[in-house]
Amino acid sequence: GLKRKPVKGAKAAGAAQKAAATAVSKGAAEAVLATPRSSRERRTPSRQPKSSAASAATATAPPPVGFHATKHGKFVTISADGLFAKHAAPFEDDMFGGVLGNTALAKDSMGVSYFEVKIEEAVTGMPDGLAIGVTSVEPSTLKRVPEILDGLGKAWLVGFDGIMYDAHDFSEVDWYPSELRIGDCVGCLVTVEGQLQIFLNGKWRLDGPKNVDTSRPLYLALDLIGNTEAVSLLPQARCPLATRASANQKPGRGFHRQSLGRQLRLVGEWTVEHMGKEDLQGTALGAAPLDFTDAGLRYFEVHIDEVIPDRPDGMAIGVTSHRPDEILEPPVSSDALRPAWLVGFDGAIWDGAKMEWLLSSWDTRQLRVGDAVGAMVDQQGTLRIFVNGRQMAKGPTITTQSSLYPMVDLLGTVKRLSLLPKCTTPELSEELWTPPAPPEPDKTMASFHREKVGSQILLSENGASAQRATYTQSALEGGLVFGDAPLPPREDFAVGFSFIVTSPVAPGDTEGLALGVTTRPPNELTTLPATADEVDPSYLLGFDGAAWDGSALKWHFSHWQPQTLRANDRVDVLLEKQRLQVAVNGTRVAAQAMQVSNPQGPFYALIDLASAGLAVALHDVKAPRIGEERPARADKKSETRRGASG
Repeated sequence: GLKRKPVKGAKAAGAAQKAAATAVSKGAAEAVLATPRSSRERRTPSRQPKSSAASAATATAPPPVGFHATKHGKFVTISADGLFAKHAAPFEDDMFGGVLGNTALAKDSMGVSYFEVKIEEAVTGMPDGLAIGVTSVEPSTLKRVPEILDGLGKAWLVGFDGIMYDAHDFSEVDWYPSELRIGDCVGCLVTVEGQLQIFLNGKWRLDGPKNVDTSRPLYLALDLIGNTEAVSLLPQARCPLATRASANQKPGRGFHRQSLGRQLRLVGEWTVEHMGKEDLQGTALGAAPLDFTDAGLRYFEVHIDEVIPDRPDGMAIGVTSHRPDEILEPPVSSDALRPAWLVGFDGAIWDGAKMEWLLSSWDTRQLRVGDAVGAMVDQQGTLRIFVNGRQMAKGPTITTQSSLYPMVDLLGTVKRLSLLPKCTTPELSEELWTPPAPPEPDKTMASFHREKVGSQILLSENGASAQRATYTQSALEGGLVFGDAPLPPREDFAVGFSFIVTSPVAPGDTEGLALGVTTRPPNELTTLPATADEVDPSYLLGFDGAAWDGSALKWHFSHWQPQTLRANDRVDVLLEKQRLQVAVNGTRVAAQAMQVSNPQGPFYALIDLASAGLAVALHDVKAPRIGEERPARADKKSETRRGASG
């Protein structure tokens, strides 16, 4: 259950961050308050001719609505005109930000009370923000304003870190004032029935408490905490009756906030940004189901706003029939939501109805800022993916008759995207768009790369031989060897190479080498990784009896122990139909299926010499023909490589 004053602990934790972002001298703060700001919206009445009649009218007129000059939190300063309030707390304590009205709120002809404030100063990175509402406690009766305004008792407030207070209890709401920015206008409306509503920039945002006591005079109440440093009161703001929603209306557009993955940040209604260092907890659902077009299609589109290069995954996009408001706990990944139909990831398709994975040729890591990615469900229920109007992939067939909601999963490359409120449905085609073939490389591999080579590797003058230094003290690291150019592909896109072991593994070493391929051009690596599995992406066999799939980021067990290699052994490496194979002296000793994200390459040879003194000489750069696998001997069992359990 929610506890009273739930934001105090969070504020104490963020005090240092807030101090760094907002520290100003006392003299500067006083100067700001003493000098009228052009950004404040002051509505000072024009001067009237002095007369006894005017003086009498002034004596009987109620005071203009403003902030109470003396009844406010101890760290709040009010401007002389009562229209500007600033919270300037010591760094170690940022409570006591209460602001109250100097007179009761007026009611219009419909019995509605309304006031509005503008955010004048704000910071980012805080867990909570402004609280706004009303109180029936007359400010002049207070000896002091409480630390947080729910301490008034008879107060109705919305905000803080996504909660509301109804004069009795706290409950959660779908609004986070920590997202408010300078210039935003926040309005508070109380209906004659006692329903409190919040407006943001003139539009209804959410309903608050519905038990406001309208039988008594109500005073505006604000708590300046979190990201909100200062506000100005807009005394002539108009009540937005024309745009006010009904008490039960919810914004049926944009992304659904409450079901967002825990690593996502919602910016406005339409944009999500992945804030975490890990690639999980990045799922976002649309707030409303997809509508049918006149042609019986359902379609939505997102715009790629920010990407992070060199990640193993990009994003996933698709639909789900799971209602967002029925999600109690956001899924760790999109395929964990049942049912969902998705395409993307690292070249995969997820059919949530059949609970099965399929392969896709669409490489989401190639997405760039400005790309428009769309998901369509056609008349037959087939999920189709489009990028900039071109059909890139087909997904599973969806048979459910339920409503379908947009769904995206920000995994690796895609950091920020926006759901487009309006988009043009692309034309249907049975053929997938095929990118033009890349130009033939100027050359293919002829030797090992002379510049991109591990710190512990010695290359021959012609670059055809490589040896790990016998004096190395850095176990396992610094042994990378790359091909100097792409491997020439066969007609079926298979690639491979062969080498001769010229100096065997040092006695007692548990690891000999790892070998395979990568699609990363060596010249793109400004700094060489320590080991081959850190080359992104790489597909490898060897180590101490393991296989590494750099697209799936997954270790597999392998029976082959490369430390058993002897001098003059010929080792063949072959990547054929997404299957990496190794043969020793013509006999296959290891094979592992790989989720190669770009099966057409180009591919570069990659070897990691882990054992001191181990040396190899390049034999051939053509894809070899590999025979049957040799049965594993019972006395050659081994543990999986480090990290295989993960």
